[in-house]
Amino acid sequence: MYTISVSSSSIKKDDGGSTGGMRNHIKRKHVTIDLEDGSNAKQIKLDDFVKCVKGFDSEVFDDLLLRFILLTNQPFLIVNSEAFRDFASFHRNQVKIPNNTTIGTRCVERFEVEKELLTTKLQVQ
Repeated sequence: MYTISVSSSSIKKDDGGSTGGMRNHIKRKHVTIDLEDGSNAKQIKLDDFVKCVKGFDSEVFDDLLLRFILLTNQPFLIVNSEAFRDFASFHRNQVKIPNNTTIGTRCVERFEVEKELLTTKLQVQ
Protein backbone atom coordinates (compact mmCIF):
# COMPACT_ATOMS: atom_id res chain seq x y z
CA MET A 1 0.00 0.00 0.00
CA TYR A 2 1.27 3.47 -0.88
CA THR A 3 1.11 6.31 1.58
CA ILE A 4 1.60 9.99 0.91
CA SER A 5 2.19 12.56 3.60
CA VAL A 6 1.66 16.02 2.11
CA SER A 7 3.21 17.88 5.01
CA SER A 8 6.53 16.05 4.75
CA SER A 9 6.31 15.21 1.03
CA SER A 10 7.17 11.60 1.76
CA ILE A 11 6.00 8.86 -0.54
CA LYS A 12 6.41 5.24 0.49
CA LYS A 13 5.71 1.96 -1.24
CA ASP A 14 4.79 -1.39 0.16
CA ASP A 15 7.56 -3.96 0.62
CA GLY A 16 6.65 -5.97 -2.48
CA GLY A 17 5.92 -3.20 -5.01
CA SER A 18 7.76 -0.68 -7.09
CA THR A 19 7.55 3.08 -7.26
CA GLY A 20 7.15 3.36 -11.06
CA GLY A 21 3.36 3.22 -11.00
CA MET A 22 3.16 5.76 -8.21
CA ARG A 23 5.57 8.10 -10.02
CA ASN A 24 3.47 7.90 -13.20
CA HIS A 25 0.31 8.54 -11.19
CA ILE A 26 1.83 11.64 -9.61
CA LYS A 27 2.92 12.98 -13.01
CA ARG A 28 -0.58 12.51 -14.47
CA LYS A 29 -2.90 13.33 -11.58
CA HIS A 30 -0.98 15.64 -9.25
CA VAL A 31 0.39 18.33 -11.52
CA THR A 32 1.28 20.56 -8.58
CA ILE A 33 4.13 18.18 -7.72
CA ASP A 34 7.09 18.72 -10.00
CA LEU A 35 9.13 15.56 -10.58
CA GLU A 36 12.70 15.53 -11.87
CA ASP A 37 13.57 13.37 -14.86
CA GLY A 38 15.43 10.41 -13.41
CA SER A 39 16.03 8.63 -16.72
CA ASN A 40 19.83 9.01 -16.48
CA ALA A 41 20.08 8.02 -12.83
CA LYS A 42 20.17 4.73 -11.00
CA GLN A 43 17.02 3.81 -9.13
CA ILE A 44 16.62 6.06 -6.11
CA LYS A 45 13.87 6.82 -3.64
CA LEU A 46 10.79 8.47 -5.08
CA ASP A 47 11.18 11.17 -2.43
CA ASP A 48 14.36 12.26 -4.18
CA PHE A 49 12.44 12.88 -7.40
CA VAL A 50 10.13 15.40 -5.79
CA LYS A 51 11.58 18.87 -6.30
CA CYS A 52 8.84 21.11 -4.98
CA VAL A 53 5.14 21.66 -4.67
CA LYS A 54 4.17 24.61 -6.82
CA GLY A 55 2.44 27.32 -4.84
CA PHE A 56 -0.54 29.40 -5.83
CA ASP A 57 0.27 32.23 -8.24
CA SER A 58 -2.35 34.99 -8.20
CA GLU A 59 -1.09 36.53 -11.47
CA VAL A 60 -1.50 33.21 -13.28
CA PHE A 61 -4.94 32.76 -11.72
CA ASP A 62 -6.05 36.25 -12.81
CA ASP A 63 -4.72 35.67 -16.33
CA LEU A 64 -6.53 32.32 -16.60
CA LEU A 65 -9.72 33.88 -15.23
CA LEU A 66 -9.59 36.67 -17.80
CA ARG A 67 -8.86 34.15 -20.56
CA PHE A 68 -11.85 32.05 -19.45
CA ILE A 69 -14.16 35.05 -19.46
CA LEU A 70 -12.99 36.28 -22.87
CA LEU A 71 -12.82 32.95 -24.69
CA THR A 72 -16.17 31.68 -23.41
CA ASN A 73 -17.93 35.01 -23.89
CA GLN A 74 -18.91 35.28 -20.21
CA PRO A 75 -20.23 38.54 -18.76
CA PHE A 76 -17.81 40.35 -16.46
CA LEU A 77 -20.47 40.11 -13.75
CA ILE A 78 -19.85 36.36 -13.47
CA VAL A 79 -17.07 37.12 -10.98
CA ASN A 80 -19.62 38.70 -8.64
CA SER A 81 -21.74 35.54 -8.59
CA GLU A 82 -21.63 33.72 -5.26
CA ALA A 83 -21.77 30.36 -7.05
CA PHE A 84 -18.78 31.27 -9.24
CA ARG A 85 -16.80 32.55 -6.26
CA ASP A 86 -17.53 29.34 -4.34
CA PHE A 87 -16.35 27.28 -7.32
CA ALA A 88 -13.19 29.32 -7.98
CA SER A 89 -12.10 29.37 -4.35
CA PHE A 90 -12.89 25.72 -3.54
CA HIS A 91 -9.84 24.39 -1.60
CA ARG A 92 -7.88 27.52 -2.49
CA ASN A 93 -7.64 29.82 0.49
CA GLN A 94 -5.27 32.13 -1.39
CA VAL A 95 -7.75 33.05 -4.15
CA LYS A 96 -8.78 36.68 -4.33
CA ILE A 97 -11.34 36.91 -7.11
CA PRO A 98 -11.42 40.34 -8.73
CA ASN A 99 -14.76 42.10 -9.20
CA ASN A 100 -16.35 42.85 -12.57
CA THR A 101 -14.88 46.37 -12.74
CA THR A 102 -11.34 45.02 -12.31
CA ILE A 103 -12.01 42.34 -14.94
CA GLY A 104 -13.27 45.02 -17.34
CA THR A 105 -10.17 47.11 -16.74
CA ARG A 106 -7.88 44.13 -17.32
CA CYS A 107 -9.78 43.28 -20.49
CA VAL A 108 -9.21 46.78 -21.86
CA GLU A 109 -5.53 46.58 -20.86
CA ARG A 110 -5.20 43.23 -22.61
CA PHE A 111 -6.91 44.66 -25.70
CA GLU A 112 -4.46 47.58 -25.81
CA VAL A 113 -1.46 45.25 -25.57
CA GLU A 114 -2.82 42.94 -28.28
CA LYS A 115 -3.70 45.92 -30.49
CA GLU A 116 -0.16 47.27 -30.17
CA LEU A 117 1.34 43.88 -31.03
CA LEU A 118 -0.88 43.55 -34.08
CA THR A 119 -0.13 47.11 -35.22
CA THR A 120 3.60 46.46 -34.92
CA LYS A 121 3.30 43.19 -36.79
CA LEU A 122 1.32 44.77 -39.62
CA GLN A 123 3.80 47.65 -39.95
CA VAL A 124 6.70 45.23 -40.30
CA GLN A 125 5.00 43.41 -43.16
